Amino acid sequence: PNPPDTTLPTTPEALRSAVEAAFRAENWPDVLRLTERAVIEGGARAEHRLVAWRGRAFLYQRRFAEAAQTLAWFEARMPDQHQALFYLAQALAGLQDLTEAWRVFAACLALRPDEPRYVLEAARTGARLVNGDYGAIAPRPDLLPEALALLRRAATLNPRDARPWRELG
Repeated sequence: PNPPDTTLPTTPEALRSAVEAAFRAENWPDVLRLTERAVIEGGARAEHRLVAWRGRAFLYQRRFAEAAQTLAWFEARMPDQHQALFYLAQALAGLQDLTEAWRVFAACLALRPDEPRYVLEAARTGARLVNGDYGAIAPRPDLLPEALALLRRAATLNPRDARPWRELG
């Protein structure tokens, strides 16, 4: 077995502080190193902030499977944490599991229907489903009205953002 990591903070408060500092510095390897033991050994009792930081660190490194696995903790234990669900949906979309991403984005929107980035990313995922993700999956034309409505809403919620307009063509 590996010897214990003696560089880890010894109190929960010190650990949170160290992880937050690493996260703010975008030092993803340190975030993962610092959170590994607490999140894996903590399981269902792990501190939610550590789980969120760990999941987002995986996401920002494009390690989508690990991000989805980590962030699924929220769906099972804290389904009202819309921000964590948003990142879970992004990880699922990164894995091209668009049906699951669409479902999780819907949960985000149920909690925060007017959050511009939730609306936009749900719309973009819907558009990918509608057109079959450019041939990767079976098209879902039944979602076209909802995806278009979300894109229009995203454009209204954040008029300075060109992305919804670009998606609308």
